[in-house]
Amino acid sequence: MPKGSLKKELRAAELLGDALVAALRDKDQFRRYIVTDKRGSEAVTEERLFDKVDIKAIGETVRTIKALEELKRSVSGGGSGGVGETGGLVILPMLPEEDGKEA
Repeated sequence: MPKGSLKKELRAAELLGDALVAALRDKDQFRRYIVTDKRGSEAVTEERLFDKVDIKAIGETVRTIKALEELKRSVSGGGSGGVGETGGLVILPMLPEEDGKEA
């Protein structure tokens, strides 16, 4: 277990990881956009779902997961440069299948 204040950093990384997993359980996570429309003299901002997947947001999520895993490994003493237990892979939980389709 990490010493002193490093426990806080490891716990923060774990909480952020939990938040990411919760977000990934939302099947529309990468189809949801914030849109601002001008209606007369007003600007109205609302959330909308589109068929288009936000590839940029997926890439940012992958980079965030990778950074969190690297942080957890380095804080917990696994950052010695060797390959960890998972061979450098980030393993996310399986999402339940809906209507016979894979997530």
